[in-house]
Amino acid sequence: MSSMSTKKREETTGELTIKTLVQEKNGKVIIEFTDGKKVKISEDAYLSMFLYPGKTLTKTGFDSLVKTTDEKIGRDYINSLLSRRLYSPKELQNKLIDVKKMSYVDSSLLIQKMVAEGYIDFSLYAQDRVESLKLKGFSREYIYKDLKNNRLDSAIIDNTLDKIEIDDEAIIRILNDEIRKHSSDSYVKLKDRLKYLLYTKGYDEGQSESLLSKLMMENGYFSSDSRQKDALRKAVLSSYDKIKRLKIEPRKKEQKLYRSLLYKGFSRDEILDVIKEEDLYFD
Repeated sequence: MSSMSTKKREETTGELTIKTLVQEKNGKVIIEFTDGKKVKISEDAYLSMFLYPGKTLTKTGFDSLVKTTDEKIGRDYINSLLSRRLYSPKELQNKLIDVKKMSYVDSSLLIQKMVAEGYIDFSLYAQDRVESLKLKGFSREYIYKDLKNNRLDSAIIDNTLDKIEIDDEAIIRILNDEIRKHSSDSYVKLKDRLKYLLYTKGYDEGQSESLLSKLMMENGYFSSDSRQKDALRKAVLSSYDKIKRLKIEPRKKEQKLYRSLLYKGFSRDEILDVIKEEDLYFD
């Protein structure tokens, strides 16, 4: 058959005829076809098909060649990622799509295949993730949603959460740290702050109230009158020291002091008592 008729048949059927094969040092093979098209394939893809100059590939055969190469690249990339740290299904798929330009379907199928073959065990990621979120004080409900969002199988999630107890120890520790950090907040302001923190950790209103009640039982100082007085005194002295340096009228300084302390949740009478006790005034 003449080269002209071969070229016409290739254009009509979508077939490709191999012109040359060049193997690189890394094992990959560059195929050049008679129409000038070039493609680089993996050694696995090359060995899986009997390729030689002059061989004609159908469109299906060519697509299979490319898919085998893409899968090998994807497998090598996944193994490289997992050698450094654990990944969730969502993270792995995003990496394959963003970095290796694999399609959503092909990346999903590759991950499923490697799980079935035992090369990927997402239960390890689940255990590590749960332990990490537990130490940061997140609720069981938040952790469950996080694992689902990372596309972990429901069976893995349930099995992992059954094995690891999610208790209050971490969140109570975090709440106590927050109390120490905001020692000049009024009880009202501090309680609102703690409620918001619990909200960000995935606790609903009922759970938050229960945890705050437990906190009060374990840390009586949190809601005590002595803490309120200590916090107010600290807030008054801190605000007074900053405001007295301002180059504004004494009356405006006094108003500014009151506003800043009222914002922190202290009452006007409480503020006046401390100002008198400390003998504070602006001139």
